[in-house]
Amino acid sequence: MTPSVTLLRGTPEPTRVMALAARLCYTQGMTIAALNDKLTDEACEKLVKKILQNKHLSVLEHAVFTFGVEGVSRNFSHQLVRHRNTSYEQQSLHYTLAGDNMEVAMPPGLTEEQKTRWKVVKDLCFAEYKKLVDAGVPREEARHLLPSGVETRLVMTANLRQWLHFVELRACVVNCHEIIVVAQKVKKLLQEQMPYLKESLGPTCWTQGTCHEGKKFCGSPWLDKCKVDGDGGVPYEWDRKRDDCKLKGE
Repeated sequence: MTPSVTLLRGTPEPTRVMALAARLCYTQGMTIAALNDKLTDEACEKLVKKILQNKHLSVLEHAVFTFGVEGVSRNFSHQLVRHRNTSYEQQSLHYTLAGDNMEVAMPPGLTEEQKTRWKVVKDLCFAEYKKLVDAGVPREEARHLLPSGVETRLVMTANLRQWLHFVELRACVVNCHEIIVVAQKVKKLLQEQMPYLKESLGPTCWTQGTCHEGKKFCGSPWLDKCKVDGDGGVPYEWDRKRDDCKLKGE
């Protein structure tokens, strides 16, 4: 089961919207429409870059992005909803039936024997779940038997300030594999829309040159190139000289 992320919708011309909101605070004797006409695209990008540098991040809240997420587990969604100021809708196991074709997240690094046992338990859980539903047990009650790693889908919406915060926290190697991959994909999609976000999208070792994880620190000093193994043996690399950072094999 591989997480996938799709950018469904975003604020049109987000850089201009943010720049206009910022410039308005210091503009006198000019209508918003006139100010918008006066701002060039180059001036808008320059201003938003300065905003990011000075951490005047309330301006970022005027740009909103909606992502669709698939190939993730309900364990992932339990972590995800801890992020505030974000709207979520998730596929329901109250109103939908968990089919045999649904996957269960499997941690990276399992041996072949462990994978076989994993599949046996998964198949047993789904078989017993189906028996309960067929016997008349309501789906919303029978679902308690399903593994928490069962596949799910979500749509999530937040402003750009929140997405930067999400990537900062969840692209760090102290997280589990699923949410690291999703954070990386969110980062990539946002950076495609606004390339100048590159220096602001990533864990604090990337954006600030420091780590706030305390004892969970990955053990690797902040360098131009930082390569460590995350939980589950997931190779993970940040490199300022590259256009992107990614999980190996992604």
